[in-house]
Amino acid sequence: MPNSTGSIITFDFENTNIPCTFKMGDAIQTTENWKEVLTPLGSATYICYFNTTP
Repeated sequence: MPNSTGSIITFDFENTNIPCTFKMGDAIQTTENWKEVLTPLGSATYICYFNTTP
């Protein structure tokens, strides 16, 4: 569904104060480093960046 602004809209932790949380099995990862981009035509891309240690 197209967004009503006709422009690209970007959300992230800075403008929402909401972290990205990912659950896999019993493990939960949370990061403040994420973004969601909504295009004027309604396409959405949601990316969460996690640091991992081997």
